[in-house]
Amino acid sequence: MPKPKKFKLAASFKQLKTQKARSEAARVSQQRRQDQEKQQKPGQKANKPRHKPRFPYTASDTILLVGEGNFSFASSLASKLGTASNIVATAYDSLEIVEKKYGDAKGHIAVVERLGGTVLFGVDATALEKSVKRRVFSHVVFNFPHAGAGIKDQTRNVISNQKLLMGFFASAKPLLVKRSGRSAEPGDGLEEGDGSDDDDGGGRSEGARKRKARRKSPGDGEVFEFEGARATVSYEADPQSLQVEEPEPEPVRMPGQIHVTLKSGPPYSLWNVRQLAKDCGFVSLSTVP
Repeated sequence: MPKPKKFKLAASFKQLKTQKARSEAARVSQQRRQDQEKQQKPGQKANKPRHKPRFPYTASDTILLVGEGNFSFASSLASKLGTASNIVATAYDSLEIVEKKYGDAKGHIAVVERLGGTVLFGVDATALEKSVKRRVFSHVVFNFPHAGAGIKDQTRNVISNQKLLMGFFASAKPLLVKRSGRSAEPGDGLEEGDGSDDDDGGGRSEGARKRKARRKSPGDGEVFEFEGARATVSYEADPQSLQVEEPEPEPVRMPGQIHVTLKSGPPYSLWNVRQLAKDCGFVSLSTVP
């Protein structure tokens, strides 16, 4: 009789040990989930990116669309922005060929034109200046470029499309807006001269003489004029109540961008678009995804 009793004790001890291990594993797993939930923002779902991709275009952007097929992208973009007044959508084919290739093209074109957009046909992506003259754009977009040469050899096919992209980059570069303007900085226009050769006999430079305060109106108050600013001082007011009218800073206009959309994987990954753009003098900002 003692032997079965010993066997039961051993089995119970083993079962208890297994249950303890499972309980500890469950506790660790629950603690890990709680730690992850604490790190998440309120309302944020698990395993989801914290920031949604920002829509890259606004109604104030000037956008040139190159290589449109049925103009569905142009139509969707115009509808999203609520206007196409700053959109120029172009296709390589003529209107007749576009309507023959794509049965829905006519409807998309009508949407773009109804919202104030411009639609052009017979536009070569490597010679944009011939069709788009006297205009600059904040964004030039080429979705799914392809030379369409029908070359079966993959190496030659890749080279053909690389030539197309390099021609497009070179053609689009002069059409991009240039960076202009600057942000206002503290002390702009109020720095003292450095006593260099353009100082007058009194040791003040021309800039310092312009910045010197000049009394403009006698009486209870004085008006002081600085370069780019105007201040009024009243003798009866609190000395701290100085009112200064600052000029509006010149807005900063960022340089234009080129957006290229491609399928992922070979042979498109073999085109090496980022390096082609770099060889043409561009800087790659991002790749999505």
